[in-house]
Amino acid sequence: YTNLYFQESNSGYFTNGMVRFSEGDGVQMINCSLNFVNSIIRDNAYDGLDLSGSNSTIDNCNILGNSHSGIRCDGSTLTISNNTISNNTNSGILVIDVSDPTITGNTITSNNYGIYVDSPYDNLTANGNTIENNTAYPIRCYPHNVSGLYSNTFTGNTNQQIYVEGGTVSEDASWEDQGIPYYIPSSETIIVQGLDGVDNVTTLTIEPGVTIEFDTSGGVYIGHDSNSNYPGALVADGTEIDQITFT
Repeated sequence: YTNLYFQESNSGYFTNGMVRFSEGDGVQMINCSLNFVNSIIRDNAYDGLDLSGSNSTIDNCNILGNSHSGIRCDGSTLTISNNTISNNTNSGILVIDVSDPTITGNTITSNNYGIYVDSPYDNLTANGNTIENNTAYPIRCYPHNVSGLYSNTFTGNTNQQIYVEGGTVSEDASWEDQGIPYYIPSSETIIVQGLDGVDNVTTLTIEPGVTIEFDTSGGVYIGHDSNSNYPGALVADGTEIDQITFT
């Protein structure tokens, strides 16, 4: 029930086209390198684009009104740029199963989640996007994804927070001021520990102006209480104007 199905296709372009009204995914790709440019993917009964094990570019497309996610990135390395991704029932972009997308210059609006990272093994780079008017959170991700977020604009989302799942920061990382708080949900913990960097101590740096909001029993745990093989450090150096807030 997929309109277009590609498997083991090495290269190609889909340009200036439209895929709509599928009873399943609009487009499903497995282990492909097909690129989508200047096209419309809309009103399909599941995902607009379902890309598994693929290395593709999606540029200047309009992806809207799909009944699950606009783009499902499943074990894929994608470049997603300059698109409008809107009114998809679940997520604008869903990232799962050891994926590594670069998401740049998009308008991601009026979905449930803007960007949803569903696996702690995914990487994520998202910069220069406008993420607005989504009904859950603009971004939901894991701790190690946060350092890949920068220069995004967030407006009008029901929850003006970046939802950070519990998990481990095992490499040196910086969390910058996104203009909205980071939110650590109930009973979830961010663990900072490892042997990264020239000092062999994994360090989480919180930039000036950052606010981290904790729900009940949420927290940040630095290092290890009894094992020196799991050191950790926190650098939170605010300024008089741009204070760092834990609340």
